[in-house]
Amino acid sequence: MFFPLQRGSWFSMELTSIGSLLSQWRPPWTEKREPPSRRSVAVPPFIESTWHNYLRVRVSASISLVVLTFLLTCFMVRPMTAVTSDPLDFHWPGSRILAVGDLHGDIGNTMLLLYGAGVVDEDGNWIAGDTLLIQTGDVVDRGPDGKRIYDYFASLSAQATEQGGKIIQLLGNHDVMNICGDFRYAHPSETIEFGGALERRRQFMDGGHYGNMLRSFPLSIKANGVIFSHAGIPSDFAVLGLSKLTQQLREELANDCKLHNSRFYNEAMGSSTGDLFVAGSQGPLWTRVYSMGQMTTICEELDKTLGILDSEKMVIGHTVQESGNIEVYCGGRLLLIDTGVSRYVADSPRMLEIRDGTFFEWRLDISKQGTDSEPNVRGSKRQLNIPPLKNSTDITTTNTDDGGSCGEENSNGSSRGDEL
Repeated sequence: MFFPLQRGSWFSMELTSIGSLLSQWRPPWTEKREPPSRRSVAVPPFIESTWHNYLRVRVSASISLVVLTFLLTCFMVRPMTAVTSDPLDFHWPGSRILAVGDLHGDIGNTMLLLYGAGVVDEDGNWIAGDTLLIQTGDVVDRGPDGKRIYDYFASLSAQATEQGGKIIQLLGNHDVMNICGDFRYAHPSETIEFGGALERRRQFMDGGHYGNMLRSFPLSIKANGVIFSHAGIPSDFAVLGLSKLTQQLREELANDCKLHNSRFYNEAMGSSTGDLFVAGSQGPLWTRVYSMGQMTTICEELDKTLGILDSEKMVIGHTVQESGNIEVYCGGRLLLIDTGVSRYVADSPRMLEIRDGTFFEWRLDISKQGTDSEPNVRGSKRQLNIPPLKNSTDITTTNTDDGGSCGEENSNGSSRGDEL
């Protein structure tokens, strides 16, 4: 179930700190509302109605011995991300990998979840060091704060890089819908923040601020043997490889989605040319092949893709889990992490952590303390019953913290002992 917020939104608040969020927070159960209707699922437009390009670095043919020695010295001193021939397939040498699913316009729950997992401090600044944070798409729509989340993540990404960390944002179907001018699921307050419908459209077009930003996001990545994708990569698409998939999606979105719109029309009319349509209804942005159907069929398709991409596991968002928790299938090879973080979806903030090859679920609990007092926010994590990654070394099992308070992590991986 989900709680459509009746009282304002995070976007109307002064977001100067985590404390300011809490001082203005109101629990959804205090509001009077009609019973929530069944949550609508976004569908491709035809059903209803009919990183920037990789930087080209030119290296001079002659490099002085002094410069070469300096570069080699830097590389030997500082840990590097090992890459394969595919730049979207790499090994992350940092202490942990975090992944969070669909955020859908709720900056409040987003920031509180990051705080609870020790990613940011009370002022919303990065404190996670060499952590890799992956957001699997669908920042925008449903809630009113998509624009603010995009902006916040851009600022946070710069801070992460300075500390040896990294943020990678993937494209989801709702992000692509906004790129192509489909605002059916846009919150009215968010459109006002963009400056109105026409200005919103302009900013997502080629050359627009958010158009450029989102077109730089990859479709899917592979980190430490784990595939991260919005809806999952069907085997028919996996044969292209990760970089080719992202390249083809960018071609579909170029020229203000000219190729995308043409292929959507052909798909709707049943006159497809046979070319794989990355942004189509069966592609990695929209597919439900890993979240609906017989489990035997799902796992068979999963194993095909994992074999093609030489991967151990796949982590996806897109489909909200009714339990409100991260769900694991196919013997731990498939993880569905869209728990409905946003209060406009399910109000169930959860995040995946991979540390030393072991998998954990972070959760955020917000409870009312008193009539006029700020709510009690608690971040905790539990170890998931998943076989550890085969390529991990020196695996250290972290004790599950069932009642720790939210905030900065201690060296043992559990959250700190203070509360807001």
